[in-house]
Amino acid sequence: MLNLNHFIIALTDAFLSGPFEQAALLKRGQTCLGVSPPWLNKICQMLVEQNIAADRDHVAAFLKNRSNFRPTDLPERIAYYYCPETRMQTVPSFAAASLPILHTVADLQDFLKLPNLSRLEWFADHRQTLHHYAHGPLCHYEYRWQGHKPRLLCMPKTQLKRLQKRIAQTLLASVPVHAAAHGFTRGHSTRTFVAAHCARHWVLRLDLTAFFPSIGFPRIYGFFRYLGYAKSIARYLTLLCTHRVPKAVLVPHITDWYTRKRFEQRHLPQGAPTSPALANLVTYALDCRLTGLADSIGANYTRYADDLLFSGDEHIDLPHLITLIGHIVADAGFSLNYRKTRVMGHGQRQQAVGIVFNQQPQVSRQVFDRFKAILHNCVVHGVDSQRQRYQASDPMGRELSAVRLQGQLAYFHMINPEKAQRLTDLYRQIKWPS
Repeated sequence: MLNLNHFIIALTDAFLSGPFEQAALLKRGQTCLGVSPPWLNKICQMLVEQNIAADRDHVAAFLKNRSNFRPTDLPERIAYYYCPETRMQTVPSFAAASLPILHTVADLQDFLKLPNLSRLEWFADHRQTLHHYAHGPLCHYEYRWQGHKPRLLCMPKTQLKRLQKRIAQTLLASVPVHAAAHGFTRGHSTRTFVAAHCARHWVLRLDLTAFFPSIGFPRIYGFFRYLGYAKSIARYLTLLCTHRVPKAVLVPHITDWYTRKRFEQRHLPQGAPTSPALANLVTYALDCRLTGLADSIGANYTRYADDLLFSGDEHIDLPHLITLIGHIVADAGFSLNYRKTRVMGHGQRQQAVGIVFNQQPQVSRQVFDRFKAILHNCVVHGVDSQRQRYQASDPMGRELSAVRLQGQLAYFHMINPEKAQRLTDLYRQIKWPS
């Protein structure tokens, strides 16, 4: 005779493997048992009428406690075992109002507007085989090295980028970040990042090593699970948001074995629309601990991506503070780049992310004077005379254009509107070629 607990588990799985309607419940129950006992229809009717939640524990408890099965009611064996997908768990209260509810992989396909499962698996690299291709149609990313010490940008191609943007704008945007995080956050900027540290007696600037490559698959998967998503949904979302860089892309530029292995494992690709938001969200615990450390010594703390700033007015043991920060950072799975650590007193130029903030945020004099000279030469000698010089001096090698200059003017206005007004007046005097 069939064991009662075994029977209840199998019947519960059958009931939860499709629509929670009487006819559908009856059909799946008959398939599971291989027979149609007279009590089955009554059980299905009671489940629907009493509005039993479509949850494994509730349905199993109902079958066990209220149905009073007799040994003669149980079949000799289970004819068919259903394997229902795990449904989404309770959503955290801070995101409950706007987080997309995705119970099944089919729900995820609809959310991403994909026609079928094969397309989802293709973009997610479900079989973990596409990382061997550095170029061509089988590669979802384009690669670019930038800077004197090469930094790798992994830029998703059009279709994958569309999926990542939807995840970033619809799902990740509904989850709040820590107040200390100022990078890639609406309403925050490099100016707000340094504003809390103006006119302080000392400022400590630190840098996290290999910030994006340090955030791997387990952290992102754990974050999506924390939001309540089932294992299958969390895995697909994590695969869509992480990437393995082909070895052929890394070998010419990265010789260190440990660093190369970080890139060859799944991590947040720098250049994907989802990476900045996910980086802020998975470092929430780190921001909490560093904020608590700063509060305990009467200091301020802010973070902009991998840049950390501490500041205060009271005299403290800064080498000991740096050691404590290093332990907290290491415990969170990151590491400090001690070569970039700087202690700046009130008598020195206090600068971070290109902004000087001894008394108030402002662009450094060198940057301001260089841009002012470009505008002056455009007014006096014409735009064409400055284009080649501008392209040679610009780190990105970009050409001089009205859009470029307007963008830099907007940046100066964000940092210090009063000082930037002089540059705007000079820009309006430029005569652009037709």
